[in-house]
Amino acid sequence: MKKLSVILTVLTAALLTTATTLCAPKEKRQPLAVDLGLPSGTLWASCNLGADKEEEYGFYLAWGETAPKDHYFYDNYAYAAPDGSQSTVDIGESICGTQYDAAKTQLGGFWRLPTEEELKELIELCDWEWDHIGDIYGVRVTGPNGKSIFLPAGGKNGKREEGEYQCAYWTGSVSRGGIGRTASSLDCTWDEENEDTTLQIWGEYKVFGLLVRPVWK
Repeated sequence: MKKLSVILTVLTAALLTTATTLCAPKEKRQPLAVDLGLPSGTLWASCNLGADKEEEYGFYLAWGETAPKDHYFYDNYAYAAPDGSQSTVDIGESICGTQYDAAKTQLGGFWRLPTEEELKELIELCDWEWDHIGDIYGVRVTGPNGKSIFLPAGGKNGKREEGEYQCAYWTGSVSRGGIGRTASSLDCTWDEENEDTTLQIWGEYKVFGLLVRPVWK
């Protein structure tokens, strides 16, 4: 696991100008497909689902749902178990490219949620470092070919808590544990007190609202 460093320098005006043009016009809501030079050939979107710029958070979504909402828990989760227990209805081990895939349903084409293996490739083969665009913090992920994407640290469940630096993003794969309640996600969190970063694939509860970074393949 690579340890990330915090970049405290202010970005130049030229970089900010470039950042604002990375995604397509608002009326299209179509991101660009960025080739990071990964062996799998996976192309990562230049911005989050529901965002128009790479520094925007975009939509927070529960796993398997295709539209944002005002809060995220079992009481309004579309696939909560009918018996009222904290479990979920089985909609498949992978929802990539299915009707439950928000990237596929909203963007069409070959856009979809990343798989756990594609996220693992991104973590293992790319350089990750903390960065910011204006006052929005996140991680700059640079591929083997030198091209990069920016993942804003938007936290989860519809907002970023004050002082929190967390990138929480869904994959379309269920996690190996969690008794059917969890799905694989990116957890990249800066611990300000210990000045350390956690970078891992995490089994997050499906009911929570995480951000989505689509892939094209």
